[in-house]
Amino acid sequence: MTSTAGLTTSLIPCCTCGAIIAPNPSNQCASCLATVDIGSIIRRGPGGGDLIIHQCRQCRKFDRTGDGKHYLYLDPESPELMAVLLKQIPALSGKNNQYVKRAGIQALKILDSMFIWTEPNSMRMRVMLTIKADIN
Repeated sequence: MTSTAGLTTSLIPCCTCGAIIAPNPSNQCASCLATVDIGSIIRRGPGGGDLIIHQCRQCRKFDRTGDGKHYLYLDPESPELMAVLLKQIPALSGKNNQYVKRAGIQALKILDSMFIWTEPNSMRMRVMLTIKADIN
């Protein structure tokens, strides 16, 4: 314990590396907090791989909800398609935040999103996100 003009502060070891720090909600030092990989949490689909959204091959409509019942025509690289894609990401949807909570992240907020160019014949859509995370 250190004392400064009658004030007493306790110091604790970081729960990850053991460095002596002032207590904070996560009990981690600044360097350990910086190692939280938000990208791997966002990329994690239901099976741990890429996220999948289905598109009908005949009418070119996209499955809006993921259950195969609600198809919607969306223009390529439209804001509506971006909204459907973002709703498919479990960490952002609010339904399965187990990975987010386990990583010590309190809240995720999307600051910017944009499509990344892929080959014209590619069946993949790539999205670049700028995310703000409040870490405990």
